Amino acid sequence: MRRSAIRQIVLTLTTFFAIAAIFLDKIGKIFFLLFITLLIFSIAQIIESTKSKEED
Repeated sequence: MRRSAIRQIVLTLTTFFAIAAIFLDKIGKIFFLLFITLLIFSIAQIIESTKSKEED
């Protein structure tokens, strides 16, 4: 349940920033790059939390 909620939030943010990148062009690209960085960190966190659950 928690994982699907996180996935839904990530998809929503991805969609938002993709639309922003299209409409805002240069400014949007900067925000899009920032979001990709945040997305990578969030994926890493999800992987770590999954690994820690498997170890327990």
